[in-house]
Amino acid sequence: MQQVEASEVQGSSTLCLLALDKQEHTLTSLNIGDSGFVIYRNNEIYCRSTCTMSSNGCGPRQLFVLNDSIGLSYSMHETKFLQDCSLDNIKVRKGDIIILSSDGLWDVIESDQLQKVVERNKNKHLQNLADDLLKQAVDGYIIDGRDDILIIVCRVDEL
Repeated sequence: MQQVEASEVQGSSTLCLLALDKQEHTLTSLNIGDSGFVIYRNNEIYCRSTCTMSSNGCGPRQLFVLNDSIGLSYSMHETKFLQDCSLDNIKVRKGDIIILSSDGLWDVIESDQLQKVVERNKNKHLQNLADDLLKQAVDGYIIDGRDDILIIVCRVDEL
């Protein structure tokens, strides 16, 4: 955030960070906005991240840097960021599938559709699952517009 604040970059972004602690068997998540993740276990969604919305409920919270016309900059500082984010610890197990994505996926895929995609790819390479999810997202935007789409899929193989 300090590098962005010091640069000439202007804009905003949602954020979802995950950290796996193998010794504690936990996944720590920090989320701001409507990017997020799901943990798929035993043929169903075990856990889903929490979307953080703006105070008026009209849109997702975001990290942002703006420079106004008189040269003042404004950004969300760390203390405000920590107040507005969702911070969780989730127990994970060997075999859990974690799907981390921007809102480009979550805005167009329903839980039952997600389950079908995971099921038809569960015995394939994880890249197949990511590619199938990407296709579902792109197909969802053909009619309704477009959005950036980032999808990362991983499996907990050992703890």
